[in-house]
Amino acid sequence: MAPGNQMSTEGISADPAPAPAKTASRLTMRCSYCDSENVMRDAWATWSVEDQSWCLGNVFDAAFCEDCENDTKIVEGVIGSQEGQADG
Repeated sequence: MAPGNQMSTEGISADPAPAPAKTASRLTMRCSYCDSENVMRDAWATWSVEDQSWCLGNVFDAAFCEDCENDTKIVEGVIGSQEGQADG
């Protein structure tokens, strides 16, 4: 940076932003047709040389249920609740 072109740090906090609050609710993912929890989504992973493991890169909308062997929509629900919301 050239002399006299000092960047102002006014209004910038040295403390990191607080972590988002964790929800107390645990979720379940179920098949919209047979209500099974044995569901999966299409995804891709990338190899991390640093971690020496596969890292999830992206999760796609396509979903499949192994129990009823159908393409499905995943219903997200809160464990202990009778209500669910279709995903995708």
